[in-house]
Amino acid sequence: TSALPAELDESADSLTFDSIVVDTTASLTEEADSPVCEVKIAFAFAKGAGADAINQAIVKSGILVPDYLTGMQGDKDMQAVVDTFVNRLIADYIETNKPLYQADRDAHSLSSVYTVSGKITDGPDGVKVYTAEVYQFAGGAHGQFQTIVNNIDTRKGKVIALKDLFVPGGEVKMKELIVERMIKAERVKTFKELQDKGYFMDMEAYIPDNFILGDKEITFLYNADEIAPHALGPVHVTFPYSELDNIMKKI
Repeated sequence: TSALPAELDESADSLTFDSIVVDTTASLTEEADSPVCEVKIAFAFAKGAGADAINQAIVKSGILVPDYLTGMQGDKDMQAVVDTFVNRLIADYIETNKPLYQADRDAHSLSSVYTVSGKITDGPDGVKVYTAEVYQFAGGAHGQFQTIVNNIDTRKGKVIALKDLFVPGGEVKMKELIVERMIKAERVKTFKELQDKGYFMDMEAYIPDNFILGDKEITFLYNADEIAPHALGPVHVTFPYSELDNIMKKI
């Protein structure tokens, strides 16, 4: 366990944050030029009042691939959770790829990377924003990069969900405002034209569960490949709180 830098370890209502750091590389075989599985994780977790519920919400948010956490749901020991994740990920990597490499020794594309880099910043009063940058590469044309955000209410000891933000009916209006903002940004006139440019193709528009509560504004995050082809990258849509007075609850 390694403590976060001092600026990330501020307490609020007895809630503090620490981190678990992993930096390991596992070779697929004992050969010098063997493909490898590289794992680098800086996993932040809460300590203090309400920490268990917060940590479970962070784990469930997808920062650590849930496939490797079967049976760990509800575990309060974050070190054990991270260790289990890393051990299972590496074991699966070797089990899946070793036969492929033995069949084709030139298959160096079998190398794999999994990285997590987290930071904690201040949101509105009483809110800490935990942003994790997650990168996965397991061959192919490109890796998968995701930003996963957990907004932590330090007073209530909980992660703030999308349903906690809006008054009744507010989510419907928020979705409309997001579409309007994207239409304007892409310089088109209709939702159909927005779809023609590659956004929300073959799907209805929706509000992402991924959002950042800033001091004066809220930003909704769609990761690459979520609502548009990979080439269009991630989509961030930001609104000052002042524009959402009628539909958002007071944070």
